[in-house]
Amino acid sequence: SWRQIKQRGMWPGGRYGHSAWTMGGKLYIAGGWKENSFSTDCWCFCPDTETWTQQDSAPSQIGFSSTVVVGDTAHVFCGSPAQTTHLTFSVSGGWHTEATIPFSVFGAGAVCMGTDIHVMGGNFHETNVHVYNTHSKGWRKTGNLPVSPGDSRACCISPDTVLLHHKGETVVGEDQRQKREAEAEKEKEREAKAQAEREAEAERERETAVSHLIALGVSAEDIPPGPISLADVVSQIVTCMTTSSKAFDAFTPDALPALQSLIDRARSFDLSALSTHILCLKQCVPVARGLSPSLSALRQFLKEHKREELVSEECPPLLVSLSELHSAYTPYHSALSHLDFDTAESLAFLQSASDLLDSINTTSLIPLPKDHASLSLGDKGKYFQAESFNSGVRELYAAALDIINSQRDIEACMLGLRDLDPPDTTLCDEVDTQAKGVLQMLEYLAPRQTESRALVSEYKALPTVSDTDI
Repeated sequence: SWRQIKQRGMWPGGRYGHSAWTMGGKLYIAGGWKENSFSTDCWCFCPDTETWTQQDSAPSQIGFSSTVVVGDTAHVFCGSPAQTTHLTFSVSGGWHTEATIPFSVFGAGAVCMGTDIHVMGGNFHETNVHVYNTHSKGWRKTGNLPVSPGDSRACCISPDTVLLHHKGETVVGEDQRQKREAEAEKEKEREAKAQAEREAEAERERETAVSHLIALGVSAEDIPPGPISLADVVSQIVTCMTTSSKAFDAFTPDALPALQSLIDRARSFDLSALSTHILCLKQCVPVARGLSPSLSALRQFLKEHKREELVSEECPPLLVSLSELHSAYTPYHSALSHLDFDTAESLAFLQSASDLLDSINTTSLIPLPKDHASLSLGDKGKYFQAESFNSGVRELYAAALDIINSQRDIEACMLGLRDLDPPDTTLCDEVDTQAKGVLQMLEYLAPRQTESRALVSEYKALPTVSDTDI
């Protein structure tokens, strides 16, 4: 419904033939005929406050213009009296004069389609249609109208359809290029959707085929990649029925003694001792990590400052340094001496468990040919031996089930010991004894060295006695 806006504050004067557009939720008007001339003033109406605000004036007179907004810019084709003037306006940049229009026109219909502006009909322009590219800022003529409108107005009724009205006559035009592009885009989307559906269906068929093949005993490594049709499934089954696997071809009876040895190792493995050794090593890890750098620092000090050469060195600072190093070393050495187990033995036991798991992990069942009747006599003998091997593999996994279940604990402990040498108790004791001896000597030498230097300084301060006085 319509209602009259009450005047508040400043108010634009009456006019007609002016330019009008909306931008940023506000209404703008510019120019128009008033007081016997075309004007340049520009006003902005805010619907929220229902007030007008005067803007900067346009650089040219505006009358019977055609105005189109593209993005944040209004394009004003001034009409009268400047029939070839093209102005632009934006909130941030204000007014600008663009290049001269290559034809004369006023009262034309104009619409925005994409980022192009279509100018149609109008006085002096009649049946012509020109298009302005807002990116390249260039004009091109695109055709003619089926009518000859003078003063006219136009609007878009769809992204590619324009309605042009003139003196009670209305025509509708379509932008075939945009229409074709839109249809092509839709066709592209339909094709992409159809392709995705085909790929999804192919993936579902493959999953079904793979499950059937595995259920029939086909090894996963023998199933080809990519789409699998019903014919492929049948062919693969026939192939697996009539040919042997790579593992079967590579099998030799020499693998049987090695497998039996592995079974014996799994059976003889002392699983009850595993948890004890893991617990011991978990206690040892923090001690070893703290001991290693302090032991290295202490050994380096003892290497650089030999006991027999201490008399000729600065003993007080050496005493401070060695005391600090030995204080840092002592707690870890003490903790090591209180460990009631052999670290090297526990580490060797855990390493043997890890090696056993690696060997078990690399031992697998051998896929056997489905149709052994078609095998040669030699392959039939191999088939029998491979069956014995597979029986041994099952026996191995049954014997090693408990150690397999401990794999995570073993790997976690081995990870904690990575890049860590087990502490050598004998070496640690020797370094501690040597450090204590050097520390004892420094405690003896340091105060006496300080005292002797004080005496030397006192002696040097005494006045010299001449020979005559003597």
